[in-house]
Amino acid sequence: MPVSITPVSVVEAVCEALTAEIMQGLVRPGAALPEAGIASRYGVSRLTARDAIARLVSTGLLQRERNRSAWLPVLDRRALQELVAVRVALEESSVYSRRHDPQMLATMDMATQGLRQSADRLDPQQVWDAELAFHRELARLGGNARLAKVHAGTQAEACIAFVQAPGAPSALQIAVQHARILRALREGDLERAAGELRHHARELVDRVTRGDRHSTHAAGAPEAERAADAGTDSHPVDAEYGEAREGGEAGSRAASAPSVGQHPALRAL
Repeated sequence: MPVSITPVSVVEAVCEALTAEIMQGLVRPGAALPEAGIASRYGVSRLTARDAIARLVSTGLLQRERNRSAWLPVLDRRALQELVAVRVALEESSVYSRRHDPQMLATMDMATQGLRQSADRLDPQQVWDAELAFHRELARLGGNARLAKVHAGTQAEACIAFVQAPGAPSALQIAVQHARILRALREGDLERAAGELRHHARELVDRVTRGDRHSTHAAGAPEAERAADAGTDSHPVDAEYGEAREGGEAGSRAASAPSVGQHPALRAL
């Protein structure tokens, strides 16, 4: 039997390809993405490139000003604080709803086990995809469709935050943290589940704001988790898209951002 596929427009295909390259870290935060460069890279017309850029701007993944090329935004400290606070608040609301779908929990558990088992075979984009998917399902867990829709609206900025991190955390590290949240949910310990969720959020913020490939783990974290994140990664720049925006904005912001411990709002998460 033939495999069913969903046809996509050329604009959608360019959006998907560019999003994939952004998630792979091939576009530096702050880098300009001129229409001509996009058109040339993907072999499409400038009109198609313009429409694709406009669509990604509408999702929040890219930003654009009048008479300037679009660019991949850089989340500053305050923007990251606000993003994480909103996502954690929404996910905690879902956790405390007590209307958890057992089948959804089982699906999330299977995905977490699969992430752990294939940890050494995943590229950074697959790791981030798994992270986003877990939190998307967590927001849906309580059955509140409006809450899930608001949470989905933060997805693009979450992608940007991940791209800003110098390297993805290891799949094993994420799987361990996901498993802790799920275990607490299955045991009905909602306070512990919310606490694990907040710890998980701090790990991401610590990584992005410190520009540290190795995030700082709380005391008492399992040795396997602390040891999981080994090695360093550089942050490549795809020069085919064009030059970075003026003043080295991405580099200067990342270098000056303080650690999570200096963020009073995040200490309360």
